[in-house]
Amino acid sequence: MPPYNTTKMAETTTNGERPREDPEKTLWMGDLAFEWDEAFIADLFEGFGNVTAYRPYDPRADRATLYAFVTFERQEGKDRCL
Repeated sequence: MPPYNTTKMAETTTNGERPREDPEKTLWMGDLAFEWDEAFIADLFEGFGNVTAYRPYDPRADRATLYAFVTFERQEGKDRCL
């Protein structure tokens, strides 16, 4: 059993919204700077269409995690990004 509740972490974001999951339209990003919030991350991908960034909040560290998920409005945007 892990030392923390991963389900709890996945329910909490840095902007207070629940994530929208769609694996066909979502990318995972890792090794992010602590200063990057969801708005900054979404702005990085705005050239590929409308996106929503979700960066989980880690209550153990009292800060955002070092990874995020970027969900595109359309799968074509994700495909172009890759």
